[in-house]
Amino acid sequence: MNYIDFNEINEFLTWTSKKIKLHNQRNSTQHRTLYRGQVYECELGVGIGSEQRKKRHVVIIQNNGRNNTSPNTIVVPITHTSNNLPIANKYGNSGNLILDGYCMYSNVVTVSKARLGNKICKLTNSEMKNLEEEIIKSQAMIQKFHALKNVIDDKDKHIKLLKENVAKKDEEIIRLKQEATSGLLLLFIH
Repeated sequence: MNYIDFNEINEFLTWTSKKIKLHNQRNSTQHRTLYRGQVYECELGVGIGSEQRKKRHVVIIQNNGRNNTSPNTIVVPITHTSNNLPIANKYGNSGNLILDGYCMYSNVVTVSKARLGNKICKLTNSEMKNLEEEIIKSQAMIQKFHALKNVIDDKDKHIKLLKENVAKKDEEIIRLKQEATSGLLLLFIH
């Protein structure tokens, strides 16, 4: 017989209520200006299994162009589990710790801008570069990148050979024209 966890049911009902409120706010938040590398509070809600859940900090990783036109954005959650990419501690103007933890680069997620709360800070260019590299590795994009690069390199080699062949043919045409012109001159002189 299946066990009914009333605490879990209550958690889902509470999240559903929050989700309805966020849904009703979507029109006022969809034109919000976000920038890649910024860190925001985000209501991830109730996850299923090991999905990220609750209110937590996230890093905006979507490009600025799409951030300006889309009502959604792409984020990476931040956690305190240490088997992820560390980020440097960030401190507020009064010296209080405002951000610490690790970027969960394997848990990239698209969220509505309505889920975003306050802006916390912005990651450094170095931190964003490290995050990008880890995302590329975890999404197996590096293999695809190398495969495409190999195709492009092969095409470039083929184009180079074709250009060399065209150059040789052009030289041959010039030589043949010169020979033909010389031959016509000799015929004309005699």
